[in-house]
Amino acid sequence: MIGVKIENKMLTQPGKQKRNFLPFMDHRIRFLFGFICLVFYLAAHSCTLAQKSEGKRVHAYSEEQTKISSESNDENPKPLKYIISYDSTNQETKLRVNLIFEGNSTGSTSLKVPHSWAWQDDLEKGIKDLRPAHPEVRVIPNNDHTEYRIEHQPSQVIEISYEVSQYWDQPIDRDVYYRPIINETYFHFIGHGVFVYPEWDEKAKRKISVEWQGLDGDWILANSFGIRNKSQLHEISIAELCHAAYMAGDFILDERRVKGYPLNIVQRGTWNFTSNEFSNMVETVVKAVRGFWNDYDFPYFLVTLIPTDNEQSKGGTGLTNSFETFVSTDHESADDLKFLLAHELFHTWNGRKIQREEPEELVYWFSEGFTNYYTRLILLRSKLITLKEYISDYNRAIKEYYFSPAIHSTNEEILKKTHSDRHVERIPYLRGDLLATRWNALIKKSSGYSLDNVMFDILTSAQESNMLVSAENVDLHVRKYLKSGITEDIERFVNKGEIIVPGKNDLGPCLELTNEKFHRFDIGFEYLKSETTRDWHVTEVNPKGPAFKAGLRVNDTIVGRSIYWDRTEMPVKLKFKNRAGEIKTIEYLPLGELIQVPQYRLRDEISEMNDCLEWFVDSKKSRKY
Repeated sequence: MIGVKIENKMLTQPGKQKRNFLPFMDHRIRFLFGFICLVFYLAAHSCTLAQKSEGKRVHAYSEEQTKISSESNDENPKPLKYIISYDSTNQETKLRVNLIFEGNSTGSTSLKVPHSWAWQDDLEKGIKDLRPAHPEVRVIPNNDHTEYRIEHQPSQVIEISYEVSQYWDQPIDRDVYYRPIINETYFHFIGHGVFVYPEWDEKAKRKISVEWQGLDGDWILANSFGIRNKSQLHEISIAELCHAAYMAGDFILDERRVKGYPLNIVQRGTWNFTSNEFSNMVETVVKAVRGFWNDYDFPYFLVTLIPTDNEQSKGGTGLTNSFETFVSTDHESADDLKFLLAHELFHTWNGRKIQREEPEELVYWFSEGFTNYYTRLILLRSKLITLKEYISDYNRAIKEYYFSPAIHSTNEEILKKTHSDRHVERIPYLRGDLLATRWNALIKKSSGYSLDNVMFDILTSAQESNMLVSAENVDLHVRKYLKSGITEDIERFVNKGEIIVPGKNDLGPCLELTNEKFHRFDIGFEYLKSETTRDWHVTEVNPKGPAFKAGLRVNDTIVGRSIYWDRTEMPVKLKFKNRAGEIKTIEYLPLGELIQVPQYRLRDEISEMNDCLEWFVDSKKSRKY
């Protein structure tokens, strides 16, 4: 009304008759004023609703919201600090971990918890009692406890504590050795099974510190980032932190140097060879593989030897600045492990410095098969094996390839089944090995160069232009030395799964190709694994097979076994309980049907072995330039 009175006074002029505008203006102004008030009310109410709705979105557990409120909104990668304490004071030996970091500026930070790595997919079972140190910080898990949302003040420094325990109870074998091992005499883990971390950029370099507490005074502390140092600070990525090895306990430490750079070798257990013999083998293999690439720039490197409880087994994996081996203690010589070590060391380049296009399973024939080829070749060049050993090992690969029930697998089938079918998993290793041998011979014949040159060029492209390995890129680099390229071979042998027939000249002029008959590996029965024990329940026995002849029957329960898979010359030993409850022990050779397989052998007329080695040693044309 104040506005109306002012308006009316302005409209009245002295000396003139007052006109009655009030009824009309009152109506219009009242309407305008009411309309304006309504607009302001709706706008204010709309903002309130938006704020409430926004508040609901902040508090909802959403992967998309997590990405929006991630570290990417902040300028620099934030540091992380871990304090890891070994605790054996109570009945359960464990690691207590404290994680300290600055939360996101949004007031919400997601945490990732160990879940799946290698063939382990239940790693979260080892993470217990995850909680904040400050009462005002809220920790909200998702349904399977593989991720947590942390609610906090914007950019608040947060401390999270949790425990890591050995959540499994069985002999150490391939099924479990990638899980954390924590007991009274030592602990060993790979970072994928222990580290909880904020859901930030895992590839960004940041300051990450790790402090170790509670270790016995005489324990050896070693990991992928150093030895003995209980307070470590590094500029590394979260991915590198997790893809690394950590251990402390009753280990033996041997410190060596390669071209001035440290090579630390850590082992434990009782072996048929000395710790010095193992270290000598490791040093020789490391020198040989680095020598091939002419790359010695490794400020730190760790190799471990961890004993397992099963018979005649060996496995390993390459990690950040390190290589881990998991080996049964019944191996007679440290030399039994040189193929395994050389293969995994070669992955430092073929697999890490040379990375693969996704999905990477489609180029396993390159990353795994070519690595098998060069493992054998580098060991021959460095005189760690003889030419006869080289031929024998390559013949074994051909035989395994021809015996495989997955020999016809297409590349798409490998993509789908490689992590669930061990026969399909092996095909890229064998297929790539045979193709590398074939293409090396074709390049030598065509241009006088070798497959070495292709590998060096691929490494250069990967380092200078971040090229990823694909079938097309490998073919592009081969064409520099073989004009016809390898596209047709890739389509036939890789994509379609046609059988590769070794060429008579693939291994040079000193060797000839023959055909020999061998028994296919056949254990003679089918089984189901127990879900609660390591027993096998026999579901089918081939009445014409070796297991039936030895006395095994359907419904028997195998409680102990020694099987050298795919090796027909090694006996299968079974301990089982029959249907009458009696414990029986049998032993037999796993001989299946006879099939014909291509094999190489030295020609009878060969007298000078050094002439034959010229095919395999590197020439001036094949050295890295």
